[in-house]
Amino acid sequence: MLSMDVAKDQAACAPKLTPREREVLELAAVGLTAKEIGERLGIAARTVGHHLDRACDRLDACNVVNAVAKGIVLGLIRP
Repeated sequence: MLSMDVAKDQAACAPKLTPREREVLELAAVGLTAKEIGERLGIAARTVGHHLDRACDRLDACNVVNAVAKGIVLGLIRP
């Protein structure tokens, strides 16, 4: 487990996510599909996919699961 100092240092250097990217990633973290996220936020599932793709790019993640894990570790999203 990371010490608090290391976690704070990582969060300070963490890539920035837009508020919408963060919101979509948090909903993906609880297991919602792109369609379900889109319905909840009033946007198209394809737009949800775009936000998730951008979050993956910004976090240098290979997929959404990896992006969620990195987002949690970096303190960008709540588990």
